Amino acid sequence: MITKTDTAIVRDRGILLSSPALALIKVKGPDAERFLQAQTTNNVVALKAGFCLQNALLDRKAKTVAVFTLYRVQEEGDDEAESFRIIAASELASGILKHLDSFCFADRVEFNQVGPFFAPVLLEGPLSRLVLGDLIEDIGQLRNFDRDVFRFNLDGKELELFKYSLVGEEGFLLHRIDGGNKEEFYELIKQAAEARGLILDPPEEQIESARIEAGILAFGTDYDTDSLLPETNLDQSCVSYEKGCFQGQEVLARVRSHGAPTKALGGILFDCDAAAYEAPAHNTELRVDGELAGWIKSYSRSSMLNADIAIALLKRDFREPGKSYEFQFGSKKKKGSVVILPFYKAPPARSRSQDLYEEALSLFAREEDSESFEDTKPVKLLREAIALSPDFEDAYESLGVLLSRSGRLDEAIEVIKHLAAINPDSIMAHTNLSVFYMEKGWKEKAEEEKAISTTLSMLAFNKAAKEKEALEKEKEARRKETIERLSMFEEVLEIDPDDFLANYGKGSCLVELEQYREAESYLKKALDIKPNHTRAYLELGRAYKAAGDKDRAIATLSQGSAVAARQGDLMPLKDIQLLLHQLES
Repeated sequence: MITKTDTAIVRDRGILLSSPALALIKVKGPDAERFLQAQTTNNVVALKAGFCLQNALLDRKAKTVAVFTLYRVQEEGDDEAESFRIIAASELASGILKHLDSFCFADRVEFNQVGPFFAPVLLEGPLSRLVLGDLIEDIGQLRNFDRDVFRFNLDGKELELFKYSLVGEEGFLLHRIDGGNKEEFYELIKQAAEARGLILDPPEEQIESARIEAGILAFGTDYDTDSLLPETNLDQSCVSYEKGCFQGQEVLARVRSHGAPTKALGGILFDCDAAAYEAPAHNTELRVDGELAGWIKSYSRSSMLNADIAIALLKRDFREPGKSYEFQFGSKKKKGSVVILPFYKAPPARSRSQDLYEEALSLFAREEDSESFEDTKPVKLLREAIALSPDFEDAYESLGVLLSRSGRLDEAIEVIKHLAAINPDSIMAHTNLSVFYMEKGWKEKAEEEKAISTTLSMLAFNKAAKEKEALEKEKEARRKETIERLSMFEEVLEIDPDDFLANYGKGSCLVELEQYREAESYLKKALDIKPNHTRAYLELGRAYKAAGDKDRAIATLSQGSAVAARQGDLMPLKDIQLLLHQLES
């Protein structure tokens, strides 16, 4: 029986939401880029047309006004004109518009909320690309999936599509550009979604549970306008510290230079018991041995993880990933482990595409009846693999071969032509086209393709040789540069053997030079001098791992993980956690 909070079916299939609570704001004008660059936290100038980035608006104290997704859009019919789109939760729209308006003086920029005709639908989940693939007839258009925003025509209606996620899966937000009746295209999407088994407008509890699993923060629940951005950890994805000034930047820089904020959001994975599920109230205090450890923000029972999970605002001393505590909240006591959000991360579309491709080849190898592949599963799986990864060259080639073997040469030729369009240097594309044209009796075309294939083979051989030579030169240049740095650190150590930077620098250089045992003493001394230097733990852990000393690698990295968690060094913490996972698995 599927419960209202069961997310396994969401992860396995996907969802279709007919009316997601989202707002769309257009920003355009000659000064739009410069204005957004000055007002928002991320690097708008570096954003390319067709793509998006996470961004935020802050007040002067670095408290959060809004977090949103910003898209740069190429205007149709004008190669020079670009504009921007902001997608955010509906309740954030008025705050975003008010903030932008208050700082717009002589800037030639317009921003307005699309409405009341903004009526989007959201397809999200592992099968969402396949649903769109069923609706998009031209296989060449599937390459647009590499972009974050694009347009396509559905039954005569021009739609704008944004990549957007509410539950941590790959999602696509679609709306009609002309603001016309949504029902005229929604029914087609609904039918395709139902045919693929997606859940239509699932219960809010199911969406909420999936959101928490994915570690997606909800405004008003997990954070609000009183939250410093570093307390949310969203600064890791929303802030560029290399760009020019923006409001709140000075405070962010001070927090960063002083380490970690006193409290920040993290995850807790609670042991799941047989008791009836009862979620604690929002902001319920978490205590450990009577000491205040934090506050519960979001809470759910995850059937997929077989655990109760919480997004919590945790005090600095209780944020170490992997550390378990006996938490007390309300009248309950439950053992829980601290984790870095998210609890669950969806596999990329390419990974799922590879699985389909391998399954197709396995089935084809066992196929006994080779007379017709029109309705066989291998062809279907390969088409799905291409829909998930439109640049998957091996899938195109295999599909073309299967179609040709069933006598469907025209279809095979079209598939391989798409492969040649994706990669004009594909030797196998032109080789297969030569074979297929010969089977069609088109000798002149076949010889032309064979000549192209031969030329490409020679060019590929020469290119590979040059790349190998360039790689060897680059490797040698890096080695020489490392030896030069090593020499510099050694000179400093002759003057002052207790210099932290010189000990850390020499140890790191020795790791790069694969002299792992020699690196150990310098990195250990660096940590004796400065026990809270996260990168030194990481380098020493790498040295132990490469030297085959697994136990000491795990012990060192675990200690470094605790230090990084206390200090809020999230980037090295992620590297440490990844290395620990590799060692422990």
